[in-house]
Amino acid sequence: MNILRIFQKIKWEALAKLNPNYYVFSEEDSRDKEKYRQSGKRDFERYISSDRELGNFFKNSREKICLELGCGNGRMTEFLAGVFKLVWAIDISSEMIKLAKKRLSRFNNIEYLINSGEEIDLDDNSIDFIFSYAVLQHLPNKKMVKNILKEFYRIIKKNGLIKIQVRGKESYGGVFRFLKWYYGVSFSGKEVRNILNKVGFEIISITGEGTKLLWLVMTKK
Repeated sequence: MNILRIFQKIKWEALAKLNPNYYVFSEEDSRDKEKYRQSGKRDFERYISSDRELGNFFKNSREKICLELGCGNGRMTEFLAGVFKLVWAIDISSEMIKLAKKRLSRFNNIEYLINSGEEIDLDDNSIDFIFSYAVLQHLPNKKMVKNILKEFYRIIKKNGLIKIQVRGKESYGGVFRFLKWYYGVSFSGKEVRNILNKVGFEIISITGEGTKLLWLVMTKK
């Protein structure tokens, strides 16, 4: 495990113990459990179930396997598990995984992995759908993001779908921004297109260029 990965793990283990709801999704009142749960439902509907580009893919989702990178304490995992046959919930923090297991103990179709996403212990061509939101935007260098994209390409099935969010706007915070929990590298639309093409993806869409929410939808050629 390299130094940056170790730093990420230590950081998120600490944040998970400090205030997991807030650091998973800081735009909601983290003290209100039901509001927090509803924020996960709302984002599931906004970014997944009502996304026209995902459309027909979800007609037989009960037969498919999903992977969520950066599941945190299961804010959106709960709703993914409601529509997929199996969900692999992955997070770098063992504390977040422990909290997710507790929150979602009623589900029997979620498997958990403590993993950064750079080396995922799953078979090639084994996943139908990959989703990640408010996760890659916190990674401290572009190599880590590229490594994750390569792993996604390895494990996604041919004609499987991937929808992920990266940062499309520079994260500010002064000289010591690298030490702040919210910091992460950003990408231009052109830059991310070049990366996806080099990995081998077929790009379906790129939206939100120049904003914090740069969404990428792609498939395996």
